[in-house]
Amino acid sequence: MIKTSTCFGRLICNVFLFLLTFPISSFAQNSQNEVQSIDCQGIVRSLTAPNDEYTVTVKKQLASGQKVDLEVAIWDGADFSKIHLEKNDRAAASRYDKQLKLLIAIAGDDSKIVTSLLERGASTNYLPPLYSYPSPLSVAAVCSKNRLAQYLVEKGANVNLEFPYEVSGAEFHKSTALIWAAENGNANLVKYFLEHGANPDAQETSEVDGKERLGRTVLLASSDKAVIEILAGRVKNIDATADDGRSALINAVAQGKPEIACVLIDHGADLNLKDKNGYSALSIAEMKGIASQVQSCQNRHRR
Repeated sequence: MIKTSTCFGRLICNVFLFLLTFPISSFAQNSQNEVQSIDCQGIVRSLTAPNDEYTVTVKKQLASGQKVDLEVAIWDGADFSKIHLEKNDRAAASRYDKQLKLLIAIAGDDSKIVTSLLERGASTNYLPPLYSYPSPLSVAAVCSKNRLAQYLVEKGANVNLEFPYEVSGAEFHKSTALIWAAENGNANLVKYFLEHGANPDAQETSEVDGKERLGRTVLLASSDKAVIEILAGRVKNIDATADDGRSALINAVAQGKPEIACVLIDHGADLNLKDKNGYSALSIAEMKGIASQVQSCQNRHRR
């Protein structure tokens, strides 16, 4: 997989926010394994905005006989309607352009164009060469296009296809459409993906300063009660953590959501499990003033 070294051109890096530190003084803050929701319109703007300066550069490179990676060039924003290409290069550029247009059509909920592009050879499992774009199915999940997501699965989209992305110099790997559907609180799509074989225990890994660490699980990605209720009974380990040691239960109490904490406790989540800062869900709940609520759930679970 090819990736760029900086965030420029049409890259969607600006849409993501990776919180690399966890402020102990504020337990309402996101943990370091969380990523801000992707903005669907941001994806569309990023995909459709041509990079005029880069287009000129590519044009000059081709004119001088230099070799250009057409696939990367298209995803980096080169406008090939303004660039002369030889026959073979035009065919290659057309293939990559179909994949670009597929993501745009999915984000725009244009089922006719999606159908047409798939009939003309676009792939439901294509991964762009840059870390900035997810798979077609993940775009459907990000943009909550449930009908198109189901159509893509019917047409062969792999619900467990993993894709990487890069944020602020950190590389993330093994992300899936289910993780993004869960993160966006799309309970219906989460349920559909699971019914079609999606792995509820999928977990991202991340790379910061050359060191790999565990990232979000599907459960850790969500802060929506309906999604948590679907996932809690399906995951192998309700107390699975990311590299920071925070479980879904710790996240729930840190966010001041005792109702979600209760769902997790009912499925056996450990209130005394500590994160790498030495804080447990119970100790955080006490600081947040919701200890009595989560303890009552624990007492009910023990009966």
